[in-house]
Order: sequence, then structure tokens, then C-alpha cells
Amino acid sequence: MAEPSNVLKVWTSRSGKEVLIRKAGPADASRTLPYQRSILTETEYFIKLPEEVTQNLEQEAERIRGHAEDPAQLFLLAETEGRLVGHLRFEPKKLQRISHSGEFGISIVPDFRDQGLGRVILELFLEWAVKAPGIKKVCLEVNAGNERAIRLYERFGFEREGYLKKSVSDCKGGWTDTVLMAKWVKD
Repeated sequence: MAEPSNVLKVWTSRSGKEVLIRKAGPADASRTLPYQRSILTETEYFIKLPEEVTQNLEQEAERIRGHAEDPAQLFLLAETEGRLVGHLRFEPKKLQRISHSGEFGISIVPDFRDQGLGRVILELFLEWAVKAPGIKKVCLEVNAGNERAIRLYERFGFEREGYLKKSVSDCKGGWTDTVLMAKWVKD
């Protein structure tokens, strides 16, 4: 069970399932690694392949610990009935001149898509980002074919800042573009 201080929201999906959204802790590594490998098989929109998730349990726990201890990083989990159904990770840029910005990635399991979970996680993330020390701009890269995600980001004020043409192989001989998006959360 999550510590109460790590719980950000309890939300009910459109299908009536109660979802707990909370900050991840190192003990979650045994669940986040299988989640990552599984979610990467469920859509063509991710750039990483399941076999490219190579960190071991200790490495994943240390990465999560880093997110938990650094006030400029965030790792959120969404779970229902003991099952991970979504997550978001944010990491700031390391170099001083660009450390005011960072990148995030979000994923939702297929049976929780189109139920509002992505919107709720994004709302919580942006509320956090406004308060996060040193963070002024949040960025992401999204597959140009993922129109549902692009519409969600645009509804939250993200702007398209550029395109990377033919940036991702579809592993079948084709290519897809990447859309660069960002939102300023502080001046």
C-alpha cells in the first residue's frame, strides 16, 4: 500500500474503476520494469522496444529513488486493484543553461485509454511543474501519428515547436515523424 504522503489523487474512471495516482518509490521497481516491457508491446507510438529495457531491479530502484529525492524530478504511477495502468516520468535537463526545462513521457494501458486517465495524470503533472524548483518549461516528443495524444497536449496549452522528419523506424522498412511539443509553466 502506498504511503498517504505519496498519494496525489484517487480518481474514478468512466468505467467505474477507482484509480490511485501517486508518486513512485524504490519498492515499486519490481512492478515498473514489467509494466514498461509490457506497455512497449501495446502500441507502435513508443520509440523504445521491450528488449531495450535493460536495467535490472537495483538500477530501476535507484532511478526511482533519484526521482523521489530530487524535487525537480517526478515519477507518477496510476494503479487500480494492485495493477499499474499508467505512469509519467519527468526529468530536467542536466546542463546548466537548459536546466530550466525537462522532458516527460506518459503511458496508459490500452483498457484505460479514452477514459480520462491521461488528462488526470497530465493535470497533476502540470500542477506539480508549476511548483517544481527551477522548472519553467516542460517538453515532450510524440509520434506524429499519435493524433489523440497531440490533441490532449494541445488542450493543455502545449505548442508544437518542431518536427523531426523520418526520425523513427517502424521496424517494417518505413519511417515516422516526431513532433516536438512544449509548454512554459513559469515565466
